[in-house]
Amino acid sequence: MRKIVSKKSDRDSIMKSIMEKAGAHTETKAMVFSLPVDSVVGLRSVTETEEE
Repeated sequence: MRKIVSKKSDRDSIMKSIMEKAGAHTETKAMVFSLPVDSVVGLRSVTETEEE
């Protein structure tokens, strides 16, 4: 199982790419779904600087 946290604007392209490469038509038969995330603990944004 893989978990990916991304910006909402990137969601569709990420999901489409996964399904094209590992979806139901492949040996992997991966399923992809999206859940909203309001907040997280222990993760930093990739846009935050290392100075913080």
